[in-house]
Amino acid sequence: MHILKRVKPLIVNQSVWLCTTILLVITLIFNFAVFFPSVAISSSPTQPVIQIKDEFNSYDLSKYLFFLEDKDNNLTIDQVSGAEFSQQFRQPESNPPSFGYTSSTYWGRLELQNTTTQPIQLILSLEYLQIDRIAIYLPNWSASDKSQTETAKDLNRSEPWLVKHTGLLYPFASRDVNDRLPAFRINLPPQVREVVYLRFQTTTPLIIQAYLGDTITFWQYRSLHNIWLGLFYGILIFAILYNLLLYTALKDHAYLYYIGFAIGVGIIMASLDGFGTQYFWPSAIWWNKYAVPVITYPTSIALLRWITLFLETKRFLPRWHQGLKLHQLYLTFVFISWFIWPFRFVSLINTLGMIATCSLAITLGVITFRRGYLPARYYLLSSTLFLGSIVVHQLSQLKLIPAFVWLKDGYRFGIIASVVLLSLALADRINLLKAEKLQEQKLALQE
Repeated sequence: MHILKRVKPLIVNQSVWLCTTILLVITLIFNFAVFFPSVAISSSPTQPVIQIKDEFNSYDLSKYLFFLEDKDNNLTIDQVSGAEFSQQFRQPESNPPSFGYTSSTYWGRLELQNTTTQPIQLILSLEYLQIDRIAIYLPNWSASDKSQTETAKDLNRSEPWLVKHTGLLYPFASRDVNDRLPAFRINLPPQVREVVYLRFQTTTPLIIQAYLGDTITFWQYRSLHNIWLGLFYGILIFAILYNLLLYTALKDHAYLYYIGFAIGVGIIMASLDGFGTQYFWPSAIWWNKYAVPVITYPTSIALLRWITLFLETKRFLPRWHQGLKLHQLYLTFVFISWFIWPFRFVSLINTLGMIATCSLAITLGVITFRRGYLPARYYLLSSTLFLGSIVVHQLSQLKLIPAFVWLKDGYRFGIIASVVLLSLALADRINLLKAEKLQEQKLALQE
């Protein structure tokens, strides 16, 4: 008893210090992201030229795209393509180029040269869907198979640029390429060298992972990637059906909340992958932008409710149980803020909220595991990979860590690992429920 009296205040103090540390870290992240944006463009040597040859397949454009920041958002294509601004384009420091939350417009420049004797059609694609507006400016003659003599005449016309648009705030039916992710067609006449410009405007984190390839390579890659995504969604559907079966058999609401969480994750992933824009709401431009943040709210609430029941926080962690309720109020406040405050500001708060939610979920697993609650061991294995990958991805959007290419799909591996390992956690949960029922029956028989 004396040992318990000494240990209990120690545990409470550790919990208080842990909560304080999490709040301080979130506050520092918020201040750093808002007041100390990092510079993403560096001085660089001459811009390399992509030489299109007969054996050409595809290029990663991270080292070929040079960028110019337009802080006042008032530059035109005639200005950025002129001599004054042409020398100000610089190569980004990160790969892929990442500018975090920014209020500036960014111009990208790409130099292409068709060394073949045949006209060629290319597709420039971007792997990050969450960009409000993307425009590409092509010399007017590049939209047709004209000769170089006709080209000189075209460049003297009043409209020397052919402009195409895409992005979250652009209807899917009007896109240049009918693909779930942003893409543009570029037609190159034979033996021609040209400069292509892109303009990026967004209130979301700006990450530009771009590729250039011929049409055959592009559609082959898209087909293979869709197969991988089909496997991912199939595993997610299996998890939903498996938990539905367990809920039907055991009537335990923990499984029901996990179903809600998995459905929310599926909708968010479908939005991030562009399937929602292509198949489910192609004309709902407003929903293209708000689908992810709005669905994040009920998904996070379902996750917290599942944690509350699965780890039995009300029984084993009463103080943390009250903290979970306060965190749910915070998430509700963020959800209401979407309809009141500017998108960029609330999006930043929402990112910090996601980091806090995932960190809290992992912390509760550690505490309950250290207290000897057996289901917490598989809970930690299943949730840490997924929730940890979300935290890392959100930190990359804040530009606190580089936006590595593998981070974009890291949470998918986390979900797959979570579904596989969760079966072990659910088995522990079932055994625990059976043990509790047997104990109740034993007590009833004794009475």
